Amino acid sequence: MRVTMSARLATAMVAAFALTATAARSQTAPSADTIVVAQGADAYTMDPAKHSVFPTASILFHVYDPLITQDASGKFQPALAESWSNPDATTWQFKLRRNVKFHNGEEFDAEAVKFTFDRALNPE
Repeated sequence: MRVTMSARLATAMVAAFALTATAARSQTAPSADTIVVAQGADAYTMDPAKHSVFPTASILFHVYDPLITQDASGKFQPALAESWSNPDATTWQFKLRRNVKFHNGEEFDAEAVKFTFDRALNPE
């Protein structure tokens, strides 16, 4: 008995569909305190001062907020800083958003920004 290539392909597709449908039903939904991320590689660190690769940056982007960000056209936009200026070649001034708290309840303020920059410059 001769089986055509189309019949074999159809059988393989039905089997593959049945297996994936069964596997999808057996998974449980994540709890409300779980974050599920699907990407092609693992993050190397959750420390924003120590990352330098895209898989890590793409995760950290969803966890930490920057002082400023960029829109689709590349123009800088406010984030944790409401505004900023550059009065001379070595100085940047940021007006920080008020009433912002970290996940642990601590206030976001100029001391927190300074700590972040100091830590990035001298991580040890």
